Amino acid sequence: MIGKGGAKMKENELAVGCAHLSAEIALLKAIANRTCYYATAVSAIISP
Repeated sequence: MIGKGGAKMKENELAVGCAHLSAEIALLKAIANRTCYYATAVSAIISP
């Protein structure tokens, strides 16, 4: 059986993991949006 301290520790680990994950997702979205923006700008310049 897990003690109360152990359970709390796991909850904290989970919260930290989720925070890291959402930060990574936000970063990936920002990179994707920027890439999309540049691709659109470049194609607008290339195509007449």
